[in-house]
Amino acid sequence: MTAKDFVMLNARRSKTACYCSNQDDEYSIYNAVDEAVNEGYEFFLFCAESVDGLKFAQQVFLRKKKQSGNKPDKIILVAVVSDERFTDNKNEEFRNEFFQVVEKSDFFVDLKSEDLRCCEKFIISKSSKII
Repeated sequence: MTAKDFVMLNARRSKTACYCSNQDDEYSIYNAVDEAVNEGYEFFLFCAESVDGLKFAQQVFLRKKKQSGNKPDKIILVAVVSDERFTDNKNEEFRNEFFQVVEKSDFFVDLKSEDLRCCEKFIISKSSKII
């Protein structure tokens, strides 16, 4: 999915949260995701280029598993990268985790940019809540 496709899909910025932190432990991240879901957030964007972003995705997956009842929460996880070739210079452990997370994510957006900061800029510009 391109960035343009995602913009067309995500017309509800008010229901979108992104992850831009690197100081939280898994428990804090899970609680922040749970709180956002309870507030009505549906889309969760993260930069898949970092270990912290992948850690966030794992917590969203856990929160998605928690769903039960007649009306489950709507949780859509979107992995964003500046350019998918960034994995070329990463170690094998990171690449394996990256591809596992991307495969389980609902959408993958490749911005096809040389600017490493464009990923963070993109997810912040599309979100109304920063976790």
